[in-house]
Amino acid sequence: MADGAEPKIAGSHVAELGRFFNAHDQWLFGHACVRTNGDRELAADLVQDTFEAAARAWAALREHDTGRQRAWLLATVANKNVSEFRRTEAFHRRQSDIHARYQPTAADTEGTVHADLHAARITLTAGLEQYYPFAKDDKDDRNPNDDSGRGAAS
Repeated sequence: MADGAEPKIAGSHVAELGRFFNAHDQWLFGHACVRTNGDRELAADLVQDTFEAAARAWAALREHDTGRQRAWLLATVANKNVSEFRRTEAFHRRQSDIHARYQPTAADTEGTVHADLHAARITLTAGLEQYYPFAKDDKDDRNPNDDSGRGAAS
């Protein structure tokens, strides 16, 4: 209830909520422990979230008898538990994708680099042939004794 946009609880309701909490917290914690298979930390979180929801809905909830208030608490803790379960399961399903996304990729020193160098060489050679026809790599036309690099004498 720290958010400034939410209405504040009336002073008389604060005392009622305190008594309501004291009357039902241990009972609700026991139910939450059963729902969470003994995970006391998660059970405590569920109880806290449930009583926070009760505080938000207190204007209507306070008008009900104790039996109906307890039914509301049980239904709310069950819904909070299911929501937590779904959130946890969704996280576990996405965990491998999240893990893979933030792992460094292995260097591809064989395939991509060599292919890129080959493509660059072809592009460069084609560009050179346009301006320097003698740069063409025709080994059959060259005289091995000619140091000029222009191939066989015409």
